[in-house]
Amino acid sequence: DLLSSEKTAYEKEVNKLKDLLSSEKTAYEKEVNKLKDLLSSEKIAREKEVNELEEQIVMAKSAREKDIEDTSHAHKLKTDKLNKLLQSQQQRYKTKLSSTIDDANKQSEEANELKLEAQEIKRVAYKDAKRVIVNERNHSTHLQKRLKEKHKTELVAFIKSTTTNKRRNNNGEIDEEIVDEEVDDELVDEEVEAVDNTLEREREREQQKKIVDELKAKVKALEQIAPKVIQKKWIKNPNGKKGGTQAWPHHVVLLIMEWLSNRTPPSCIAANIVSLCSIIMPSTPYIRTVRSLLVVVTKTLAAYTVARVPRFHQIYTDGTTRRQTELINMLIGYVTDEGLKTVTLDNMIISPEKKSLSTAQALMQSMENAQKLLKGWREVTKELYPDDEDILALIPLPEAATLTKARDAYITTDTCSQAKNVRTQMIKAIKDLAVKEGICENTEDFRMHELDCWNHLRNLWIEHAVDTLEKRVKTDLAEDLLDIPKIYRVDVAMNLLLRSIDKEFALTANYAKGHGSMFAHWMEISHPGALLFPTARMLGGTRQDAVTEGALPAYMNRHYCVEFLFQKLCAGTTEANILQTSLFLQLTSIEIVAMLRVLSIVHIAIVKPIRFLSGKCHDLDGWGISKMPKALDILYEALKEIVADGSKLLDEDFAMGIFKSLESEVPKFKDYMTHIHEQKEMYVVGDRTKESRKVGMEEARMELFTPTTTMNEMKGQGSKFGEWQRTSMPTINATFKNFRIEFLFNVSYDHSHDEESDLVWMSGEVIEIMNAKKNKVKIRWDEKWLTEGEDPESVQVLLKSLWNQNKAGAWREHLVE
Repeated sequence: DLLSSEKTAYEKEVNKLKDLLSSEKTAYEKEVNKLKDLLSSEKIAREKEVNELEEQIVMAKSAREKDIEDTSHAHKLKTDKLNKLLQSQQQRYKTKLSSTIDDANKQSEEANELKLEAQEIKRVAYKDAKRVIVNERNHSTHLQKRLKEKHKTELVAFIKSTTTNKRRNNNGEIDEEIVDEEVDDELVDEEVEAVDNTLEREREREQQKKIVDELKAKVKALEQIAPKVIQKKWIKNPNGKKGGTQAWPHHVVLLIMEWLSNRTPPSCIAANIVSLCSIIMPSTPYIRTVRSLLVVVTKTLAAYTVARVPRFHQIYTDGTTRRQTELINMLIGYVTDEGLKTVTLDNMIISPEKKSLSTAQALMQSMENAQKLLKGWREVTKELYPDDEDILALIPLPEAATLTKARDAYITTDTCSQAKNVRTQMIKAIKDLAVKEGICENTEDFRMHELDCWNHLRNLWIEHAVDTLEKRVKTDLAEDLLDIPKIYRVDVAMNLLLRSIDKEFALTANYAKGHGSMFAHWMEISHPGALLFPTARMLGGTRQDAVTEGALPAYMNRHYCVEFLFQKLCAGTTEANILQTSLFLQLTSIEIVAMLRVLSIVHIAIVKPIRFLSGKCHDLDGWGISKMPKALDILYEALKEIVADGSKLLDEDFAMGIFKSLESEVPKFKDYMTHIHEQKEMYVVGDRTKESRKVGMEEARMELFTPTTTMNEMKGQGSKFGEWQRTSMPTINATFKNFRIEFLFNVSYDHSHDEESDLVWMSGEVIEIMNAKKNKVKIRWDEKWLTEGEDPESVQVLLKSLWNQNKAGAWREHLVE
C-alpha cells in the first residue's frame, strides 16, 4: 500500500511536471512566434530601407548621367567606367558584410585598386579641365576684344586725368598718391592687358575649383562605399538600453594579445601594427587594457587543459609578494606519454584574511572560477554557432574542472606552519567535495598524499648554514668591522656581498653605478685567455641557495676583481667609489674568501646533486620522490663526519663522493655528474674558438680543493708564482736560450715497502734549442735537484697545453720574489 500510494503521488507529480512543461513549451512557442514576427518585421523594414537606398542610388545615377551628357565623349567614358566600378563595389559590399577577415583583406586590396583608379581619373580630369579651359579661352577671345574696345575709352579718360599709385605703409593702411601726367596709347594697352589677365585668371580658378570639387565628391563617395579592412564597430548596450560604445573587432584584439604574449611592450604595439597595416591604429591605453583580457584567456586555456585531464597527479601551491601584497599560485601536475606536465591554474590568488582557512578557500575558489570560465566559453560558442554541436563538444563541461580528480595525488607545499595548515585544510575541503559529488561514500575512502617541497627544504638547510657561518665570522671580525667607516657598508652577510658583486661586475651592466662592461673590456686587454666564471644574478629576488651558487664565481674571479678594483681606486681619475671600496675591503679579507670557498664546495658537492635528484624525480629510472629520504640519509651521515672532522669538507675525494653510491643506482645521475665535472666546457676571455674552451668545473675543483698558495708549491698545486706567470707561453726560438725554467716532475719515494709519489717543481736553465718546431730543448738542472751521479742535463719537450698547469710535465718561467 505504501508503494502504491508513493507511486500514485509520483504519477501525480509527473503529470504536474508534464503539464508544467507543456505550458512552458506553449509559452516558449508563443515567444518564438513573437520573435519570428519581430524578425520578419525587422527584415521587411530593412528590405524597405535597402529598396529606398537603391532608389536613391538609381535617382543619383540618373542625375549624374544627365550631368555627364554635357561633357565631352572621353570624359563620359571615364565617368561610365567609374559608375560601373561603384555599382560593382556596392554589390560586393552587400554580399561581403558577413565575410571573414580574409575576405575583408581582399576587399582592402580592391579598394586600394579603386583608389588608384580614382587618382588616375582625377589626373585625366585635370587634363580634360585644361582642355576645356583652352577652349573657353579661345571662345572668349572675341569677347575680350570687344571688352577692350568698350573700356578703352573710359580707361584712357581716367588714366589721362590721374594715375593712382597704391602701396601699403607699416600700419597696413593704403597711401594714395595722385600724379598728373600724360599717358600714351602704350600705357593704355598695358592696363587693358592687366585687366584681361586678371579676368582670365579668375575664370581659370573658378573652372579648376569646380572640377576639383566634383572629383573630391566622387572620391569621397568611393571611399564611403569601399569597405574598411579594420575599424571600430558600434555595439549597442544590452537589455535594450539606449546608447552604446565603439569596440575593436575580435581579430584586432587577438593580434594585440599575440604581441602581449610575446612580451612586446604596450607602447610598441601600435607602432608594430602601423608597420603591418596603416589602417589599424588602436591606442596604447586600449592595448594596456587588453592585458587584462589576456589574463582571462590564459586562465580559460588553463581551465580547458585541467578539464580534459582525466586525473591529477600533483597539486602544488606557493606564495610570494609583489608591492607588499601577498599572492598565491596553484599548479596542477599530470602525467602524459611525454612525461610530467604542469599547468598554472592561477598565479594571482589573494587571500582576504591571510589565514590558513581563508587561503585554502581561495585556492578552492580558483577551480570554481575555472568552471565559470568554461561555462561562459560554452555559452558564447553556442550563440555564435547555434547549429554546430561538434564545435561545442570540443569544449569540456564546467563540471569536468574539479579538484576531485586529485584522488591518490600529491599535494605539495613548503615547510612553514601556515603552508602545512593550508595543505591540511585543502585536503579536507577536497574530500568533502568528493563526498558531495558522490565519488565516494565517506572521506576515508578518498586518499591524498602530503609532500614537502624539496626545493624549500634544501633552501632551509643552506639558509641556516650561511647564518651560522656569518655569525662565526662576524664574531671574529667584530673589532675590525668597527674600524671601517660605516659609509662603505662593509658587512659579512654573503647575500649583500654577492649583490654588490652583481652590481659591479655583471657583464649585463644593468646597474647604473656598476662597471660590468668596463670590466669585460679590461679582462680582454689584461687577461686574454683567462677563465672567467659568469656572475650569478642576485638582484630582483633570489633563493636561499643562490648564496652558494653566487659564491663559486665570486671565489674563482676574486683575483681579477681585486686587481681591477685596485687599478680603479688607485688611478685617481675619479672620486672614490663606495661600491668599489667596499668590495675591495671584503674580497681581500681572508675570512670572507674562506666563506666563499666553503660555500662553493657546498654548492658543487651538495646543492647541485640534491637539485638534480629532486627536480628530475619523474624522469629518473629507478628513482622517485619516495626515495629522496635515502639521499637525505646519505647526506646526514656525511655531515656528521664533517662535524667530527671539518677538514673532510676540504678533502676532494670525500666531498665529491658524498652521493657516489647513488650513481650506480641512478645511471642518469652519474651521466649528469660526469657531464658537469668532466665534459661541460666554457669559453675563455677574448677567444670564442672551440679549441680554447676549458672544463670550468675541473678548474674550479682544482682551485677549491688545492688553492694556489705557497704551502702547496712543492706539491705542484700552484702558488703565487703561478699567478705571476704570463698568459701565453714564450716563443721558442734562438732568444729562448738561457731561459730560466721550472718543470713539474712526478717524484717517487720508497719508504721501505710502501712507495709513494708526489709532484715537485724543479728549476734549471735552457742551454740549447734542439728542435724549435717541436718545442724540444736541453735543460741544465740546478744542483739542489740532482742526486749523486745523476746527469745534470736532459732533453724535454715543452708542450703548449701544459704551460703553467698543475700536472706532471707542466712548465713555466722560474721566478723569484
